[in-house]
Amino acid sequence: MKEKIKKWGMSSAEIKAYKLAVIWEDLTQKMFPDVKLAKLPKRGDPRKGSLFKYCWKLQRELNGILEEKEYRLYITGNLVILKNNNGRIDPNAICGEKAWKRWKVWKKFYDKKMIEINSRISDRSEKELNQEIISQLDDTKKFLFKQLGENPTKEQLQKAIQENVLKYWALSLKVSKYYLVLSPRIKEIWDEVKMEEDCNFDTNLYLENITPEIKNYFRLEFEYEFQQL
Repeated sequence: MKEKIKKWGMSSAEIKAYKLAVIWEDLTQKMFPDVKLAKLPKRGDPRKGSLFKYCWKLQRELNGILEEKEYRLYITGNLVILKNNNGRIDPNAICGEKAWKRWKVWKKFYDKKMIEINSRISDRSEKELNQEIISQLDDTKKFLFKQLGENPTKEQLQKAIQENVLKYWALSLKVSKYYLVLSPRIKEIWDEVKMEEDCNFDTNLYLENITPEIKNYFRLEFEYEFQQL
């Protein structure tokens, strides 16, 4: 993404529109794998395609009223509601007043779910939650070692990010999001807003659960990441 933004000299508004188009393409490929839907051009200036034009319109509508980290949720909410109601799936459907109303309905549902999740977390003792996080970190370490070899390097992780592999490992819970928010290596090579969009989570919700014990455990178990900085 960064290469194309730099190559075509996009303005800040065009970058936002381009991000929306990339999110649309990623989500529709997952949700409607057998349906031919609008995509960015494989070659040439991505601003020339119809998808970018609709996303340009959308970024103007959302400017100042929605944060970039919510773009993925906004499009997800619209696509889910359209899919459940057999609505027409095209980029124009995520623009305008009707799309905004769908988002508000979805956001209420999403916020309610997050409250339920946070409530379940708060009902557990700190000890229980620490044990769960430690277990996730242990599983993540084993998985990364299996996939990338012992003590994965910065370059290996960077390649996994660029090829969207790490994103799918996080979405499929192979890699814990606690690892993503604790890792100094990830912090160095993966933009936080982009990571939140790619992996569909709020880092703040995870950071709230990090205790000194967890930080110390992480530094001990993932010591190689600190040595290679």
